[in-house]
Amino acid sequence: MLKYLLLCISLRIVSINSNQINRLRRQSPFADGIQPSLHRYEPRRILSTNAHRKLESNYMIVGPKLVRPSDIVSVWVTILNDQWTSTNVAVSLFNQNDEIASNEERLIPQIPTAIIFQVPQNAPNGSYTIYVRGTLPDGDVVFYNETNVIFHAKSLSIFIQLEKPMYRHDQLVRFRCIPVYSDLRGYFSTVNVYVIGPMNNILRRWLNLQTTWGYVELEYKFASFIAFGTYKIRCEAQQSAAEKTFLVDFFLQKKIEVNVSLPFFINMESPTINGIVTAKYAYYRRASAYMALGKYTLALSDYEYVTKACPNDKDATMKYEECKKIVTRIRFEKAIAVDESTKSVANQIEINTMTIEKEYDGPHLESDGRVTKEFMFALLPYFENQKKLHKRYAYQIILQILTLLKSLPSLIEITVPAKHKFTICGDVHGQFYDLLNIFKLNGPPSEENPYLFNGDFVDRGSFSIECILTLFGFKLLYPNHFFLARGNHESLTMNQMYGFEGEVKAKYTTQMFQLFTEVFNYLPLSHCINNKVLVMHGGLFSKDDVTLKDIRAVDRVKQPPEEGLMSELLWSDPQPQIGRSESKRGVGLQFGPDVTERFLKLNNLEYIVRSHEVKQEGYELAHNGKCITVFSAPNYCDTMGNKGAYITITGDDVKPKFTSYTAVPHPAVRPMMYANQLSMFGLM
Repeated sequence: MLKYLLLCISLRIVSINSNQINRLRRQSPFADGIQPSLHRYEPRRILSTNAHRKLESNYMIVGPKLVRPSDIVSVWVTILNDQWTSTNVAVSLFNQNDEIASNEERLIPQIPTAIIFQVPQNAPNGSYTIYVRGTLPDGDVVFYNETNVIFHAKSLSIFIQLEKPMYRHDQLVRFRCIPVYSDLRGYFSTVNVYVIGPMNNILRRWLNLQTTWGYVELEYKFASFIAFGTYKIRCEAQQSAAEKTFLVDFFLQKKIEVNVSLPFFINMESPTINGIVTAKYAYYRRASAYMALGKYTLALSDYEYVTKACPNDKDATMKYEECKKIVTRIRFEKAIAVDESTKSVANQIEINTMTIEKEYDGPHLESDGRVTKEFMFALLPYFENQKKLHKRYAYQIILQILTLLKSLPSLIEITVPAKHKFTICGDVHGQFYDLLNIFKLNGPPSEENPYLFNGDFVDRGSFSIECILTLFGFKLLYPNHFFLARGNHESLTMNQMYGFEGEVKAKYTTQMFQLFTEVFNYLPLSHCINNKVLVMHGGLFSKDDVTLKDIRAVDRVKQPPEEGLMSELLWSDPQPQIGRSESKRGVGLQFGPDVTERFLKLNNLEYIVRSHEVKQEGYELAHNGKCITVFSAPNYCDTMGNKGAYITITGDDVKPKFTSYTAVPHPAVRPMMYANQLSMFGLM
């Protein structure tokens, strides 16, 4: 219900008897409960050309204090002076100097009359005023009033109905959008409706959809692989919009069962009631989290509880059996394993036994195994046509990169000369065709066009082998102008879960995957550019006194531990709040702007660059611009709808410049094609 106020101009209060006031209240439907203001007009502003006659007129005006597009507005006017048989009253709505709507009526004294006009549907925002002017038949103005009113662009209220607040990833989402006007009239026109994902990416849109009986009813089916989290339904009509959130999770209906047993007779005089509470807990989500972290024994224990609590749940049973197989395999491998420090897969590779078949039509390395510019520029289109590099050459590239990486420290110092460009890229995640697009947009790597790729080269995308061999090839070709950092996905646990292990085994051999695992252990953890910018995959640390010297001294030749500097470099994320908090991933931590500020000051740095998180534009500036995230895999997993980005700087001022780009088409091979089935719930 709109609230009304009195629109009056007051010069001197005049008397009027109570009978007149009561009669006016009965006659005006909008005056109930409002004390009317009664005024005598003393002309200050004459709008007619006739000579002014000093006349007195008492009047009352009641109108809205809020107007909105499409509103039908009633301004009630009462002439209280019965000396004038008729007065012409004009009402106008102005937005600054522009008249938006108007109407006029001839009023009979002492009879409340509504002067009605409609606010245009396309009325713009602005400063709105209602003008009321009363004139006599000879044109003389007997009263004039102007009052500012509030304009609200929202002309509709939109209600969105969902069947429930939480859905499984495999369920159909049905919903209804109901727009209504402020007076509860139905809306019979078009609406725009969107389904928006956890990263604010639009997953589905319906544009100019005609309402039926004043509403639209729709449904949305999730893709095979989705991100869990909070989703939104957004409905837009005219200048109004509404959103409704819902949660998408991988859950079982029955996780906890609690039974309470009370005695048959209860003594009401007793201050306590004794009973027995029994509960069954099915730790499904905790089991899934343990799986994502590679803690298979703990996951198996929880999955066992789940299957007992929910014996008919096929999904839980499947995950339990799969987890049991993994635990059995790990125990077997551990039983036959030798000391890792004395074991190297590289020592077992016999390149000379691998012959090049005559039918092989791909690029060739030099006779001594060297990577050349000609080889790389033949390799890229070969991969683009979905062809496989000969395994002899693939092994040679991996073995050479292992030798090169062994000579590098955990922290690499990079010097970029003044006026020279340097490019920093984030996660690629096996999206080879988007990697090619970076080189098309920004130019191929060279000594004049150096690059740093900041980890997570593999997993999720189904062209990881093409990505990693391309990056390794350019590192061998330009060892001092092409840099690679380790990400959290350059690790055994992640590769087993998210597709790289399956892809390497499908395209090459198990032995090659083991060799990749060994190579990843030697990737540097961080890069410092011109002593001003520190680049790492994850983020900062759980303590304040970490220096570049400490990072340089990290023993990285191992699988990432669950805590410590190495884990935090690979897993941590920024947060807007000050201080530190537990990581949403279960590994690393979240660090605030104060943590970033202290670290930069201690190490005399200007800002940090990290990756590790999807961003809608491919990049994000946090912590007053001193913590930059760059993510280079657009439309991540073919579902997120995000852009990718890369950063370019020059050596003189290291001021970052951002370039965003959209995903390019790729062959019809879905993401996570080679992933372990249990990776449907996990970490990034």
